Order: sequence, then structure tokens, then C-alpha cells
Amino acid sequence: MFYQQARKRLIEADLVIMNHTLFFTCLGGLDEETTAEEGYLFPNDFVIFDEAHNLELTAARHVGLSVSSGALRYQLQKLFHPSTHKGLLALIRDAGAQLKVLDVYEAADEFLPRWRRLVSFGRVGSIGCGSRS
Repeated sequence: MFYQQARKRLIEADLVIMNHTLFFTCLGGLDEETTAEEGYLFPNDFVIFDEAHNLELTAARHVGLSVSSGALRYQLQKLFHPSTHKGLLALIRDAGAQLKVLDVYEAADEFLPRWRRLVSFGRVGSIGCGSRS
């Protein structure tokens, strides 16, 4: 009941003040069918960011894409672990798919280090791209 009352007050408000973390959390949860004329969060919305020195990093964390070699390996190992020969594909005995997972391991080992060199997220508020080599 509290949530519904708070949500109703929020929708009917003329002015909503929230920190940028909450803003991007809300924005990241929207479906892609929301159009500009509907607003991002509410009809005819307008946003002013105060103290926005961490804005870019916060936005990237909430609505950006994150890929790590550890997370990728974890998911691949659920399919097929090259050392233990266990995983879903071993269980169903799909040797062809197991080989494809091994190919993905190899490709990831080449791709992710190159990606880290090409795109640097080193400092708050800056995204830099290097040249291709």
C-alpha cells in the first residue's frame, strides 16, 4: 500500500528531486518502447543534474554494458569446462557444441585484452579510445 501511494504521488508531482544514481536506476529499468514524446521517466520530463562530476560513470554502470573475462568464463564453464570436461554440453554429450565453446574460449582470450587496450575507462568522467593496432 505504501509503494502504490508513493508511486501515485511521484507520478502526480510537478517536481521530483532524486540523486543521479536513482535517476539512472529508474532509466535503466525502462522498456525500449518508451518514446521521446512520452518522456524518459514521466511525460514532458526535464532533468537538471547537480554535482554531476560522477554522472558519466554512474550512467555507464546503470545503463551500460559490462563484460569481464571472469564472468564470460563462468558462463562458458556452465556449458563445458575444458579441464574437468563437465557442464551441460558434456551431460547431453554434444561434442560439436563442446568444440564451439572451446572456440569461444580462444576467441575471448584474444578479444578481451584487445578491447581493454582500445577502450579505457580509467578515470571518472572520461572515456577514451585508442587507435587500432
